[in-house]
Amino acid sequence: MVEKEKLITGEQITPGDLVIGFGSSGLHSNGFSLVRKLLLEKGIPLEQSFQDSERSVGNILLTPTKIYAALASSLNENGLIKGWSHLTGGGLIRNLPRILPKDISACIQLDQWPRSELFSWLFELAALPPEEMFEVFNMGIGLIAVIDAENTTSVEQICNELGENIYALGVIEKGNQAIRIEGTW
Repeated sequence: MVEKEKLITGEQITPGDLVIGFGSSGLHSNGFSLVRKLLLEKGIPLEQSFQDSERSVGNILLTPTKIYAALASSLNENGLIKGWSHLTGGGLIRNLPRILPKDISACIQLDQWPRSELFSWLFELAALPPEEMFEVFNMGIGLIAVIDAENTTSVEQICNELGENIYALGVIEKGNQAIRIEGTW
């Protein structure tokens, strides 16, 4: 339960705000139908070593979902968040617009977070256009927040204290709830 005045609805998001992201631990339960299809089509057994590591493909794919409760609680308690978007089914492309006001869009820079080996491998395996990959998978970002640019230092400090990596993904701009992607994957 949340007190009405503490609800984070996204309606306070304005142009110039920043979109920040927090790394995922892996698939976070999204895209398994496509992954299963790819493994079957390519004849890749779950027991196979993942990219010459000690872990198997199956072990990598079943990495438990990262939980962001402590991070979200701390940032919320300090009043630093204007909007949250958990990247579930639909990925970045379909989830971020859900928190944006009707006259607001976001520009996301693809070179702002490290490429995980898992998503690079899936990208090659699937041979899908980047737009489709970003609609299916979290691509290494499990949670997104929108913050006032003036709060960046405070957010970074809390994230550092919690040992959480933060990535400046992009900026909020005027628009129609669209997500504009810049750069290449």
